Amino acid sequence: MKTAFLAIRSVVLCLVFVLALTGPAAADPPAPVGVPVADNAMTEASSAGESTGRAARDGANGKRAEQPVGVPAVETQAAAAGEKTSRATEPLGSPAKSSEKTMTDGAAALLAGSVTVSSVATQDGNGYAKSIFNRNDSIRYAGNVYNSTGASQTAYFAWSVTGPCGSIASWAGNLSTGSGTYNWYLSSSIPSTACGGTYTYKLSVTYGGATSSKSATFTVNTGSGSAYNTAFLTDQQLEDYASMSADSIRSFLTTRNSYFKTSIKDVDGVTFDPATVIAQAASQYRINPKVILTTLQKESSGVTRTTRPSDTNLKFLMGCISPNNARTQLSCAAERFRAYQDQQRNGGSTVSGWKAGVSKKTQDAVTVTPATAAVAGQFTYTPYAGVQWGGNQSSVGGVYLFYDYWRTFGF
Repeated sequence: MKTAFLAIRSVVLCLVFVLALTGPAAADPPAPVGVPVADNAMTEASSAGESTGRAARDGANGKRAEQPVGVPAVETQAAAAGEKTSRATEPLGSPAKSSEKTMTDGAAALLAGSVTVSSVATQDGNGYAKSIFNRNDSIRYAGNVYNSTGASQTAYFAWSVTGPCGSIASWAGNLSTGSGTYNWYLSSSIPSTACGGTYTYKLSVTYGGATSSKSATFTVNTGSGSAYNTAFLTDQQLEDYASMSADSIRSFLTTRNSYFKTSIKDVDGVTFDPATVIAQAASQYRINPKVILTTLQKESSGVTRTTRPSDTNLKFLMGCISPNNARTQLSCAAERFRAYQDQQRNGGSTVSGWKAGVSKKTQDAVTVTPATAAVAGQFTYTPYAGVQWGGNQSSVGGVYLFYDYWRTFGF
């Protein structure tokens, strides 16, 4: 229930903490932005962010509790200079203030160590993680780059973005990146003529003769928000309750260093193993544990958060019906999805009137025609499409978040 970079034309980009720019570029060359960040800033939701806006009934609008990706926390330590740097507030296209010390003589020489790409991601224009775009949408092609040499170094960066109809973005040149982890990003927009389909974004960095690269995929819709009318969750997928054992669920959580990877004490003092509870709920209600895990992430960032949520959030971990405790919440979500499926299977609609093949408007004013009963169940559990799908509530992620995490997790 929680409503928890490009065809480069006249795009002007700012450069933060860049000391040299010598590489080739197209007309009106853009310059990537690089800011120092904590090592995990791209990949992890803010552990301090608490879920908000969740109501105690079906259809509540939870909001994703995450720190914007690619923006350094206010007053964090700048790795290269050992000085404090505040969050950049200048609009894109004007140079942000830099507190990095001037490179000393000889610092550009190759030092022991490496400059490598740690991770990449696509983001919206505000720096939030996003993998589904429409034509003309703003997009950032972000990458965490780690410099282990102990000093600012010049490396050769290359961004490329290709899709069904060829390249829509590219940039290459020499950039100076500070010591430690910097989040570089190249900003633009999806071309108005872009073909629909899957695109691959790749960032490569070459330093000292060694090249490191990472890639990520994203989707461009040719019709605004059309993905919500597709069978992004089939009935067979929803009901594949044996798709993961308790051990495989635990392994899935462990690989993401989730707080829920091992036994925890619930708000009522009872110690339980989340993986076991998820597996039991999946079996009892014949609901795919992958659906439960995706909902856990959608509602409380539970798959990727590494610290214990507040008791208030644990009581409403899955945003299900009314606050109680974490283990009941996990079971509640599975029970609700089963109920919505059975209601439609018996010839009716769900408790709030959703049904496969029947159009209905969400609470954020998007008309959706669910392609499957499972999709209808998603809009019953969370009757918001989400701002990424054209919803009129700017802070609500809606069912889009389930869609995005489902794909992100490779389910």
